[in-house]
Amino acid sequence: MNFIRIELQRLRNEEWFQLFTEFRDLVQQKTAEILDIAVLFITFIMLYGNADEALELVRKSSETGPMRDADKKRDATYSGISHAIKSAKMHYEAAKREAAREIEIAMSHYGNVSKKSADEETAAINNFIQDMRGKYSTQVAILELNGWIDELESNNNEYEALVKARSADIASRTKYRMLEVRKETDAVYYEMIKRMEAKMIIAPNDELASFIDAFNVFLKERKDIDAQRKGQRSKAKNIEK
Repeated sequence: MNFIRIELQRLRNEEWFQLFTEFRDLVQQKTAEILDIAVLFITFIMLYGNADEALELVRKSSETGPMRDADKKRDATYSGISHAIKSAKMHYEAAKREAAREIEIAMSHYGNVSKKSADEETAAINNFIQDMRGKYSTQVAILELNGWIDELESNNNEYEALVKARSADIASRTKYRMLEVRKETDAVYYEMIKRMEAKMIIAPNDELASFIDAFNVFLKERKDIDAQRKGQRSKAKNIEK
């Protein structure tokens, strides 16, 4: 009986931390002694604390005034495009109505972008812009939306630039670097799951089996999300071609 394997390095910081929060909570429910990972778990908890401290600074970096304003600006522009599409669906020209209908279908694929996390919204808007300038360029031209798309790209780039500048500042001040602590934590995690998998072969027990089953639920969720992202990136590359 094994744990599902996922590429931890592909997870965004918040996703990575949430996954290990679930792991920590499950271990504490079962107790590290029963799972036979007591010594390793002490090291894991120390590294988890370091990651929490580093991540808190990253979280605070998204709360600055300029970033909030830039985020609101891109939300407003995206909303403006949505309203323009809804209005065009009632246009007296059939070509414009059809173009609006097709773009509305495309927009539904991205959902409510303003409700996504900051990183997810940035990626969604980038993909939307690629769609509008690629697959739906004809419809955009018919509806004269190129100015809106240009404005959205400018807003999104402004937000990204602020994030990068703030992240660089945070990285220079935080005691623990997320990249470093993630590598260290991942290494300890892999040692723990190897130990538990070995124990399931040598001396299997119901408590350990139920722990693996429970944590595999979270691992599968993350693996499915990563697979969806791979599909979206592949789609974006095909559009560029």
